[in-house]
Amino acid sequence: MVGGAAAALAVGLAAVPAASAQENTFDDATMIWGVNGYAQQGIFAAWRFFDAQGDAEILEGTTRGGTGTQTEYTPAQFPATSMPNDATPNAAKFTGGDGSRDANGVVTIDWEGEFTVNAYPASYGAPDETFRDPSLTINPDGSGTLVFDLHFAEAVGMDGEPTPEVDLPDTELLTFSPGAMDVAEDGTITLNADFANVEYNPADTVNTQAQTRTCESPQIWGAFPPEFIDALHYSVRAHYYTTSCGIQQSSKAPPAGPGVRSPGA
Repeated sequence: MVGGAAAALAVGLAAVPAASAQENTFDDATMIWGVNGYAQQGIFAAWRFFDAQGDAEILEGTTRGGTGTQTEYTPAQFPATSMPNDATPNAAKFTGGDGSRDANGVVTIDWEGEFTVNAYPASYGAPDETFRDPSLTINPDGSGTLVFDLHFAEAVGMDGEPTPEVDLPDTELLTFSPGAMDVAEDGTITLNADFANVEYNPADTVNTQAQTRTCESPQIWGAFPPEFIDALHYSVRAHYYTTSCGIQQSSKAPPAGPGVRSPGA
């Protein structure tokens, strides 16, 4: 497990139909993802979750004064995870996932659909970040990946400079190391994502702030996958790695989710 509970994955799968020993496929898997605790607070306000399409929907919470009533996704709060202590999070829910388990025990689940987030109020013109068609792979040792097709809309950065439109197919948004999988008595699987102590060395050292690596427990330092961060416009890269220490920085870690239920787990 990387980073312990403080870096647990903000993704949950439930209600995957039970499979017999002869069955290697299943359907109707559900995934709920809340990005991270930082997205629930933001700088000026909680991030906007919107424009869900296909088999995705937005679950609205009460973070930063929100009036949503969702109760499906309520991960543990800081310092156990990165979620804020005073609200339920906003999240995106994907349903209808199709999955398979191969002869080596590797489980892969795919969904169709998308949702968009933006870290700032619409008046700022900041780039929309769209997450499309997720695919989750879990190996028998607990390692794996969560992959999305990503689209960043043309917009304006916080510095007033234009941000280009970018498409990134099959991008690893979260990774899991061996031992990252915990299985509860009811078969629910929780995956703890890599974040704590993951080093980010920006390819663009002129526009991108250096990572801070001196945080002490219960605070953590770390990063999402560096390749994903470098693909973002520099005005929003810092949302996914630590640039100082403190609760707001620790909240950049992917938080714990309700877990994964995989047939035969």
